[in-house]
Amino acid sequence: MFGSVDRPQRSVPELIADIQELTVEIQQLYRQDALLWIIGYSGGKDSTVVLQLVWNAIAAPPPDQRTKTIHVITTDTLVENPVVAAWVSQSLDQMKVAAQAQGMPVEPLLPKSVFCSAPHGSWNRDQFGRHTCESLRASAKLLQRQILPQPDMLHSLSLHTLTQL
Repeated sequence: MFGSVDRPQRSVPELIADIQELTVEIQQLYRQDALLWIIGYSGGKDSTVVLQLVWNAIAAPPPDQRTKTIHVITTDTLVENPVVAAWVSQSLDQMKVAAQAQGMPVEPLLPKSVFCSAPHGSWNRDQFGRHTCESLRASAKLLQRQILPQPDMLHSLSLHTLTQL
């Protein structure tokens, strides 16, 4: 299978133990400092798993121990399938409602991208690159303005930890 990694198969109890271990590690990282947390979210399976692991880990302690905001940011490159883009936007809206209802310090963000029309209505690699650059610029501006008053205060989460799952 493309992209598969040769690992010995685990039992369900072993997988549950690994998830519990990750949960404890996420909770320790969350409490250890005042660094900002930003999770990149596309709505795909990888970013959804990372977000769900973090959400579950942070939801476990009482609300008074949820001391810093977790910013969930997505970038619309304006070339996504409209159905997918609408789904991601709706999921961010639902995430915001769920965070408020559960007292979770999660702030979903979708920066507005600048749309650049394609010449003669055609799409090409250069056009895709311009859309991607514009959406990344919009995300960077949002981070500078709303989230990162001090750029050195950033704690990034990645899929690296999940490679053991």
